Amino acid sequence: MGPSGQIRGQYALIRLSNRFATLRLRVVKVFDATVGMLINATADYAATNSSRRFGTGEEGFETIDKAKPKIYGLVRPDMSPADCRGCLTDIITYIPQYFTGRQGGRILGLRCNCRYEQYPFFTGPSLL
Repeated sequence: MGPSGQIRGQYALIRLSNRFATLRLRVVKVFDATVGMLINATADYAATNSSRRFGTGEEGFETIDKAKPKIYGLVRPDMSPADCRGCLTDIITYIPQYFTGRQGGRILGLRCNCRYEQYPFFTGPSLL
């Protein structure tokens, strides 16, 4: 049996009888939380390390696709440390809004940016 539901206002009521769909929703939530932790830790590093002014990180996350067992993140700010962390916080809030369950994403701000992928996209070792 597939999904069924009704739309009421801005909310959708969906009943799933498929265990795989429930499991997938849990995996997506854990993946999104892992991305959030990685990008926030990378942003903290980038904001406070004035000599490098960027941060890279990687976090293990084995999904169904065994060929992609990690998530890679990069954050690059261009302002004072206090202003930098505030700006990064603002752009990081867009990740769950636009990239939930996606294997990668990139947000470009005026003076900073962040990116995550399930493949290595930066050269050199992780700074975290």
